[in-house]
Amino acid sequence: MNFFKTLVIAVIISGLFGSMSAGESVTKPDIGFKFDSSLPLTITSSQLNIEQSIGKATFIGDVVATQGNLILSSEELLVEYEMENKRMTSVMKRLTAKINVTFVSDEQSAESKKMVYDVKSEKIIMTGNVFVTEGVSATSGDKLTINLISGSRKMEGNVRTVIVSEGKDE
Repeated sequence: MNFFKTLVIAVIISGLFGSMSAGESVTKPDIGFKFDSSLPLTITSSQLNIEQSIGKATFIGDVVATQGNLILSSEELLVEYEMENKRMTSVMKRLTAKINVTFVSDEQSAESKKMVYDVKSEKIIMTGNVFVTEGVSATSGDKLTINLISGSRKMEGNVRTVIVSEGKDE
């Protein structure tokens, strides 16, 4: 089946911006987490339910999606597809991961109870005990909203940040 040939979860946590001088071109911020649609995607789970008439595929139980160096895990992953002439297409419109959601890449990780990725608006919203780490620094809160177009992110509710500067060895 080609239902899952492309799964773009896109982004969490933008990198730091360097200063720009006049004449430099503007590019999207460096992104810490992203699925690369040119790489194969593998999703494993205990169960898969496909509802073609409404454009939904639900992976249930020990869900693990891997692509390149990125791993997304949860207990449930719902993929909603666009419909055309009352038929499910392979174009994703929304992805929702629930229960023990974890993203891991080489340098960063994020955890929450729920994550919703809206493909068209290019926004990710993580809710419920959100915890993000980058190296030895960490931020936690109730809700994290990430705009993948601008690279901005906003943590809300009970926010706590621990920043550890990397020191030089002497």
